[in-house]
Amino acid sequence: MHELKTPIGVARINIDMLSMRLRNDKNILRVKSALKNMTIIYEDLEYYMQQHEVKELKTDINLSSFLEKRVEFFNDLAVARNIVFHKNIEANIEIVFNEIEAYRIIDNNLSNAIKYSKNDSNIYVSLIKDDKNIRLVFKDEGVGIKDTSTVFKRYYRGDNITGGFGIGLSIVKNICDKNGIKIELDSKENQGSTFTYIFSL
Repeated sequence: MHELKTPIGVARINIDMLSMRLRNDKNILRVKSALKNMTIIYEDLEYYMQQHEVKELKTDINLSSFLEKRVEFFNDLAVARNIVFHKNIEANIEIVFNEIEAYRIIDNNLSNAIKYSKNDSNIYVSLIKDDKNIRLVFKDEGVGIKDTSTVFKRYYRGDNITGGFGIGLSIVKNICDKNGIKIELDSKENQGSTFTYIFSL
């Protein structure tokens, strides 16, 4: 795993530099998207292999700006398929959380939303706070989930085409269980899915 990190990083840096010279080149955009997908798969595997060694270090996180940055990171993947992000992110929502685990929750949901979306569709990301809860929501217009009872099981994959190892949402579920985060899932085949994460204040 360690040996993969450096070449992926080098490739991403160089493709970013190349994209500055060749703006809007579709081939460059596809390579950037592929490298970002590789990064997410790598980070999931790394976390999965080392999850029992992850330090229970929680820090103050501005979840609003954190989420904004992750949506921006994934924008290349969305643009490559003419998918548009729509954001409703309330400003300055703060939580005390493990940063590595915040990455895994948000990155897996954004990655899956893109992976299982139809071309020329929309993804809606919202972050809202009320007196009792913080609600983090990811909604897509994708293929939907036939059996929602299995989606958080290890090695589950929505299909055999889109890639990945089927551990992402299993990781997310374990993190949520550990931190008392409630998960709500609403999905209809060929209409899309909505994943909601409720953080109690």
